[in-house]
Amino acid sequence: MATFWSFKDEVAPGVDELRIDGEIVDDEEAWLYEWFELPHTSPNMLRNELNARKGRAINVWINSYGGSVFAAAGIYNALKEHTGVVTTIVDGIAASAASVIAMAGERVEITPVGMLMIHDPITSLEGGRASQFRRTADVLDKVKETIVNAYTVKTGLDRQEIARMMEEETYMTPMEAVRLGFADTIRNANSEKTGVVNGLYSRKKGAAVYDERLKDAIAAVCLKLEEATFSANYASHAIHENAQGADALLEEARERLALRGRLGNRQTF
Repeated sequence: MATFWSFKDEVAPGVDELRIDGEIVDDEEAWLYEWFELPHTSPNMLRNELNARKGRAINVWINSYGGSVFAAAGIYNALKEHTGVVTTIVDGIAASAASVIAMAGERVEITPVGMLMIHDPITSLEGGRASQFRRTADVLDKVKETIVNAYTVKTGLDRQEIARMMEEETYMTPMEAVRLGFADTIRNANSEKTGVVNGLYSRKKGAAVYDERLKDAIAAVCLKLEEATFSANYASHAIHENAQGADALLEEARERLALRGRLGNRQTF
């Protein structure tokens, strides 16, 4: 009979490996998935395995479209309470409830082909009174607040910004996930062949290694705008001091360029 988890001992000195695949399910539903040998993950068996590995570092590989938010909360807490260092790694996708689990890592990595997805919690009601639907909506709002907590703790982003991203059902590439703080680095990306540099998108290494192509893009916009305040030197300074500042600078330059294009066809503002 298939199990929901896959532990490998000593994949590196002092490091074990856990793979989380398939549906994230509540403990009382796990037997059904085991019966049909469907890939799944539930909290209690994971806790037992973690207790047997107290003090050991664990790499947690995640490839799941999500499932039960309450089961994900239990797994998130179990990983957070583990006494060894926990590194979560987004393998193919960590979507919905699985993205909450990913936030439990002391270090969060994402592969060059991985994706993160966050969205509002979902439930289903086949029938009922209007008061029941209203009550369910209120509960979903509260559930969302708890999910926002996990994302905020990891990213430091404003709660309203995260809530907006969830409402829009946001998919993130590896670069976007790191830039927004949902991941710390892109795993195994130091390769001239791939053209992706690990340090390029590492928040911990700071903006000093921000992509030179961004500076070139800003400089190109500056030439079109012919504004000294958006000179390449200023852009370079922003890149080295603050990656988000560079992003804001580029966006402002693009907006000004678009505005200038619209005004060119009009006589009045």
